[in-house]
Formats: sequence, C-alpha cells, structure tokens
Amino acid sequence: MATLNLGKLKFNWRGNWVTETAYAVDDVVFDNGTTWIVTTAVAATNTTRPESSASFAVMASGLNFRGDFSDTADYFENDVVTHDSAVFLATSDNDPASGNEPNTSPLNSSWDEIVPAPENNVLTTIGDLLYRDNTGANARLAVGAQGAGLTVQQDPRESIPSRAIRYDEPSNNHGRARDQNDQADASTTFGSTDNNGVIFCTRGLTYTITVEVDSSTRNYNLHTDASGEATNLLGTDHAGSANANVTNGSGTLNFQPDSTTPDDVYIRDHNSSGRNVRIRVVDMALCPSWGAAPAEDSLVLDDQSGNFTHTLTTNTLSQNLSLILPNNNPSTGQVLTAGTGTPVQSFWGNIPPSSTGNDGLFATNKGGTTMSGSTVTITGIPSNAVKIDVLFDLVSVDSSTVWGMRLGTSAGIVTSNYNVQTFYFGGSAAGANYTNNFQVIHSWNSASYFYTGKVTFNKYHNNMWFGTGIAWETGTVTYAFNSIGWVDLGGTLDRLQFTPNSGSMDNGFYTINVYSE
Repeated sequence: MATLNLGKLKFNWRGNWVTETAYAVDDVVFDNGTTWIVTTAVAATNTTRPESSASFAVMASGLNFRGDFSDTADYFENDVVTHDSAVFLATSDNDPASGNEPNTSPLNSSWDEIVPAPENNVLTTIGDLLYRDNTGANARLAVGAQGAGLTVQQDPRESIPSRAIRYDEPSNNHGRARDQNDQADASTTFGSTDNNGVIFCTRGLTYTITVEVDSSTRNYNLHTDASGEATNLLGTDHAGSANANVTNGSGTLNFQPDSTTPDDVYIRDHNSSGRNVRIRVVDMALCPSWGAAPAEDSLVLDDQSGNFTHTLTTNTLSQNLSLILPNNNPSTGQVLTAGTGTPVQSFWGNIPPSSTGNDGLFATNKGGTTMSGSTVTITGIPSNAVKIDVLFDLVSVDSSTVWGMRLGTSAGIVTSNYNVQTFYFGGSAAGANYTNNFQVIHSWNSASYFYTGKVTFNKYHNNMWFGTGIAWETGTVTYAFNSIGWVDLGGTLDRLQFTPNSGSMDNGFYTINVYSE
C-alpha cells in the first residue's frame, strides 16, 4: 500500500528560547514576553535572539518588562520600561542612542505612557532626592552644586509666614484670617463670608493676632474648641500662650504654641459658635537642604541655635596626628593645653597673662588713684606665674605703724605659714621674725613717713613662694629695710595684698610685673 507523507501536522513547542540551539520550521519558543514561531531553520550556532532574527515571526505578542530605561540598550516593540517614575511601552523597535528616550513632554512617538508618574512626583533630574515635606507630601530636593553638603533645616508649616495674623468677620458671617502686612494677598487669606478659615501654625514660634471686628460688646480670645462659654479659653496661664482678652472687638493676642498646646485652637468670640478661625497646631518639621560642605581639612560645628557655625581647620600635615581629650571639665578661664606622649595627651591649663605693652606688666596704679583702705588687694594673678616683682613708691599709712604684704589663693588671703626675717639699719639696727605676713617695714615708723622699694616673690616648690625685699624711708633717707623669707600657701597663688599692721593705707603707687613659666 502506498504511504503519503503529510509532514508536520502541529506546532512543536520548545519552551524558552535558548542561544546556540538548532530550531526547525514550525518550532515555537517563548522569549522576552512574546511567543515566536520558526519560519526558517535555525542553526545550532545561532546567538541572535528571535526579536532580532528574520528566522522567527511573532506568533503571540506579550509585554516584556525590561526594568529601568537605559540609553545604552536596544528596545523592541512591547518592551516595558520605567523612567522618571512613569511606565512606558515601546510601540516600535528603537535605539535610544538615536534619541528615542521615553519622554512625556512631548511624548516620544516610539513609546506610550501606560502608567503616569504619581501625583506630586518631582524627580526630574539625575541626582534629585525625594523627601517628605512639612505637609507630609512628596517633595523634590534638586541636586545640589558639586561639593555641596547635605544639611537639615527647620521648615515650619505656616499658612501666614509673616506670623502677623489679622482676624476679622466679613459681613459678620464667618471668621477670616489674613496677613496683617498684606491683606489683599489671596494666597494668605483663609475664610470668607461663606466659610470659617483654617490656618496652620507651628510649635515653638510666636504669632501676633490682630483682631479687628465691628463690635462693641464681644470679647475675643483663643479657645480650645469652636463653641462654648468663656471657660474654654486657652488661658493666660497656658504654657503655650500669653494672651490678653480683646474687648469690644479690637486688640492683639500673642500666640506662642509649644508642646502642651492642643492640636486645634480657635480664634473666636467668647460666646459665639458660628464665627471663628481654626488654628491647626503642628510640630516643627526638619527637612533636608543643601549647604556649603566643609573642606576635607575642616570640621564645622553648629551652635545651639542653628544660626551660626564654628569651623576648625588644620594646616597641611606631613604625618597623621592624634590628640586625646581630657576626661574632666575645665575650670573657668582654662584652655586646652597639649601634654606629652604619642598620641598627645591634652589637659586643661590656664591662659598665660597677656602683655599690656611692657614685658611682664600685670597691674599698676601709677598715674592713677593712690592706695587707700585698710588693705589693698590685687587679684587675677595667673596660675602659671613663677615670679612676681612688686615695685612701690611713696607708700604711707595713716598711723604710726608698719606694713607688709600677704599672698593668697582663690580661698582668700593667707595669714599664716610665713617665715620672714625683716630688719632695718641706719642710725641703729634691729630686726624680727614674722609669721603672719611678709613684713616689709620693721619698727621704724611714723604717719608722716613714705616708703619706696621693691619686693620679689619667686615660686620655690609647689605652692611655696620665696621672697626678698628692700625699701627705704624717703623722708629722712636715714633708714633702709631688708626682708627675706617664704610662705607655704597650700594652694595656687592668684592674689597679693598690701597690709598695714593697723590703720589704713593713705598713699602710694605700685607696679606689679608677673612672669610665667
């Protein structure tokens, strides 16, 4: 019996297309969202995909999602891409290198927009950032200038940014809020003859509300609800407000909302429920913005207010440096001082005395008011002082007594622990030991005598100071005085004192030179 060869009577499903695979006529494959039928035999060496090969024909068309659009990729009909937060469908084969980018304004003819970008989508430029603004909506932060630094700033939500609010009642129907400084600005007008207004204010800021209502009997204030009696006042004792009643429909309210202020506050007549402006009180928003980026060799610190910065800058270095900060708080007037070691151990030290034009000059009354009083004390001697010269001229006491000097610490003047020998010589000679001060003048005394000389104190060991003094009585120029000795202060020297044994200083000038280590 004769045999009749009818050939293939059905398509041959081969599954997903595979590169370098032989395909026969009428084989069917699936690739990139589309079903293809083989129209010409394909050799096993083939690497060309069906959409780019003449050996395949579309059998059933589908969508092929390709992800984010790339200007270096080839796209084919029914490819789907995302671009600028929208979804596009390729309507023909295209090469983006030829300018076939899926744009919406105007729409590229090679693409259809099948899912538009969400409302308020604002990302339009490479580098844009999307953030939530002070209303909670998506907002665009445009890419900053090269080298700019990302910072965070306060972004208050305010319906009237001037914070000068005018409240009135058009035709006595409803409450209205406007900008007191620009009442004609429609963008800052809330409320009308048909509706009460609603505005936003932010906690932590201060608002001035000017009430101007044609009335001779109404009292206005801030209330915690839209209706009710005067007992619903926000209140002058409320931490978030400092209000004063507005009587007869004219006056000013000060509104300072804080964390204790309710989310809704109303400007209204004490006894009216129909006319008001609702204030929505919200927290301060913090939003990103671009600022100047610190240089690579700088550290920028914000102050507590956020209004100013302090920039620390290093010099050009030849090696890595390390500094260990102190583990204690400084005392008043101390500064950071470098110690020794690697890394360097720092500590809090005292500021060296500043020069006033003469080497070592610390204090003087020369050319000014003479000394007077039961004692004369000079304070503020720096803690790193190692030598003090006290020069004095025409010093006198208002009684027939002698005088000396005392040193002191922050706890006060030291009146003990001295071991000083003072003596005079001239027509005669005598001396004595003193334990309560550094005696400068011994025995030879008169209210009419004036003394000139010098005392030098040198730091001897720890808080022990060694002193030497020389002086003479300038009236008769007969007697001279010498002093030598020491005192243990038990603390850091910061003051010295001229001290009569009795009576008061009634004349004299001094110059004090301080020398630091």
